[in-house]
Amino acid sequence: MATDVRPTPSEVSAIAEANELVWALWQPIAEGPRPWSTPAADRVAVDVEFHGPPIGSLDGRTAVIDEFWNRLGRSFPVAHRQAHLFLGGVHQARIADGPTAAFTGWPSLQGTFDGEPFRGIAPTGGPIGQNLMDFYVRRGDKLQENWVLIDLVDVAAQRGVDLLAPLADR
Repeated sequence: MATDVRPTPSEVSAIAEANELVWALWQPIAEGPRPWSTPAADRVAVDVEFHGPPIGSLDGRTAVIDEFWNRLGRSFPVAHRQAHLFLGGVHQARIADGPTAAFTGWPSLQGTFDGEPFRGIAPTGGPIGQNLMDFYVRRGDKLQENWVLIDLVDVAAQRGVDLLAPLADR
């Protein structure tokens, strides 16, 4: 017996609203690669919460923009986000339920690693991709919470560092 797995109208609406917000946040670097640009601050709630690398947890729009987006931009000054992941093209996963949404890509962020060290990893001067997953909670048309998972083992491997090697001897 076949099961109908088509999204409900409310699920379609939730995905569309999440897509619009994520596009507004990442569009400045979506057409890249080009110099890093800060997202539209008016789409980020004043009391936003951020959780993830490279800095742990942050509270408030100024901290999130300065310590996450701008810090990422200082490590990868010429980058682009795979915008097609959000806008209905090829992507690994895109889900939403009400105000909560998640997106993933392998890689989702690509750039040149020629800025500041990233999580203590020295820049290579060459291309790099970041496999990541973003979880978003929106309040109206603003980002309220952002949980980010970055595959730091892969980022280190692209730099020639095997973070798991010490475990091989155990």
